[in-house]
Amino acid sequence: MFYAKQQLRFFYGEIKEETFRIFFRKYKQSALIRSNSFFTALESRLDIIFFRIRIFPTVFACRQFIYHQGLEVNGFIEKSPRALVRIGDRISISPFIWKSVYADLFVRVYYRR
Repeated sequence: MFYAKQQLRFFYGEIKEETFRIFFRKYKQSALIRSNSFFTALESRLDIIFFRIRIFPTVFACRQFIYHQGLEVNGFIEKSPRALVRIGDRISISPFIWKSVYADLFVRVYYRR
Protein backbone atom coordinates (compact mmCIF):
# COMPACT_ATOMS: atom_id res chain seq x y z
CA MET A 1 0.00 0.00 0.00
CA PHE A 2 2.76 2.43 0.96
CA TYR A 3 4.75 1.67 -2.19
CA ALA A 4 1.70 2.26 -4.40
CA LYS A 5 1.07 5.62 -2.74
CA GLN A 6 4.67 6.68 -3.28
CA GLN A 7 4.51 5.66 -6.92
CA LEU A 8 1.36 7.72 -7.35
CA ARG A 9 2.96 10.74 -5.68
CA PHE A 10 6.05 10.56 -7.88
CA PHE A 11 4.07 9.92 -11.06
CA TYR A 12 2.16 13.15 -10.56
CA GLY A 13 5.30 15.22 -10.19
CA GLU A 14 6.62 14.54 -6.69
CA ILE A 15 3.69 16.00 -4.82
CA LYS A 16 4.68 16.73 -1.22
CA GLU A 17 3.39 14.28 1.38
CA GLU A 18 1.28 16.80 3.28
CA THR A 19 -0.20 18.23 0.08
CA PHE A 20 -1.06 14.73 -1.08
CA ARG A 21 -2.82 13.94 2.22
CA ILE A 22 -4.84 17.17 2.16
CA PHE A 23 -5.77 16.53 -1.46
CA PHE A 24 -6.81 12.96 -0.67
CA ARG A 25 -8.91 13.95 2.37
CA LYS A 26 -10.66 16.65 0.40
CA TYR A 27 -11.75 14.30 -2.39
CA LYS A 28 -12.22 11.12 -0.33
CA GLN A 29 -15.61 12.19 0.97
CA SER A 30 -16.92 13.16 -2.46
CA ALA A 31 -15.77 10.01 -4.26
CA LEU A 32 -19.33 9.03 -5.14
CA ILE A 33 -19.61 11.98 -7.49
CA ARG A 34 -17.44 11.23 -10.51
CA SER A 35 -16.56 14.85 -11.25
CA ASN A 36 -15.16 15.31 -7.74
CA SER A 37 -13.16 12.10 -7.47
CA PHE A 38 -9.53 12.05 -6.38
CA PHE A 39 -8.07 10.88 -9.69
CA THR A 40 -10.19 13.29 -11.69
CA ALA A 41 -8.79 16.11 -9.58
CA LEU A 42 -5.22 14.88 -10.06
CA GLU A 43 -5.71 14.61 -13.82
CA SER A 44 -7.16 18.11 -14.03
CA ARG A 45 -3.96 19.77 -12.76
CA LEU A 46 -2.40 22.10 -15.33
CA ASP A 47 0.96 20.31 -15.44
CA ILE A 48 -0.64 16.90 -15.96
CA ILE A 49 -2.88 18.17 -18.76
CA PHE A 50 0.13 19.75 -20.43
CA PHE A 51 2.03 16.45 -20.03
CA ARG A 52 -0.83 14.45 -21.57
CA ILE A 53 -0.62 16.65 -24.69
CA ARG A 54 2.92 15.22 -25.09
CA ILE A 55 4.72 18.47 -25.88
CA PHE A 56 7.38 17.71 -23.28
CA PRO A 57 8.64 14.24 -22.35
CA THR A 58 8.20 14.43 -18.56
CA VAL A 59 5.93 16.00 -15.97
CA PHE A 60 8.95 17.81 -14.57
CA ALA A 61 9.72 19.46 -17.91
CA CYS A 62 6.09 20.59 -18.12
CA ARG A 63 6.24 22.00 -14.60
CA GLN A 64 9.46 23.85 -15.35
CA PHE A 65 7.97 25.34 -18.53
CA ILE A 66 4.89 26.51 -16.63
CA TYR A 67 7.00 28.01 -13.83
CA HIS A 68 9.29 29.91 -16.20
CA GLN A 69 7.08 30.81 -19.15
CA GLY A 70 3.55 30.52 -17.86
CA LEU A 71 0.44 29.44 -19.70
CA GLU A 72 -2.64 31.52 -20.29
CA VAL A 73 -5.76 30.07 -18.72
CA ASN A 74 -8.88 32.00 -19.72
CA GLY A 75 -6.73 34.97 -20.73
CA PHE A 76 -4.75 35.22 -17.48
CA ILE A 77 -1.14 34.04 -17.12
CA GLU A 78 -0.93 31.06 -14.76
CA LYS A 79 2.51 30.19 -13.40
CA SER A 80 1.37 27.53 -10.94
CA PRO A 81 1.40 23.96 -12.27
CA ARG A 82 -0.89 22.95 -9.38
CA ALA A 83 -3.79 24.99 -10.75
CA LEU A 84 -6.91 22.94 -11.41
CA VAL A 85 -8.46 23.29 -14.83
CA ARG A 86 -12.17 22.80 -15.40
CA ILE A 87 -14.07 21.76 -18.49
CA GLY A 88 -14.48 24.78 -20.74
CA ASP A 89 -11.31 26.55 -19.61
CA ARG A 90 -9.19 27.88 -22.44
CA ILE A 91 -5.47 27.09 -22.21
CA SER A 92 -3.11 28.82 -24.61
CA ILE A 93 0.58 29.50 -25.17
CA SER A 94 1.71 32.88 -26.44
CA PRO A 95 2.80 32.76 -30.12
CA PHE A 96 6.37 33.91 -29.36
CA ILE A 97 6.91 31.14 -26.82
CA TRP A 98 5.18 28.59 -29.06
CA LYS A 99 7.68 29.26 -31.86
CA SER A 100 10.60 28.36 -29.59
CA VAL A 101 8.82 25.26 -28.26
CA TYR A 102 7.88 24.14 -31.77
CA ALA A 103 11.44 24.67 -33.05
CA ASP A 104 12.87 22.65 -30.15
CA LEU A 105 10.29 19.91 -30.69
CA PHE A 106 11.09 19.77 -34.42
CA VAL A 107 14.82 19.43 -33.74
CA ARG A 108 14.19 16.70 -31.16
CA VAL A 109 11.97 14.68 -33.52
CA TYR A 110 14.22 15.26 -36.56
CA TYR A 111 17.38 14.01 -34.87
CA ARG A 112 15.64 11.06 -33.24
CA ARG A 113 15.42 9.24 -36.59
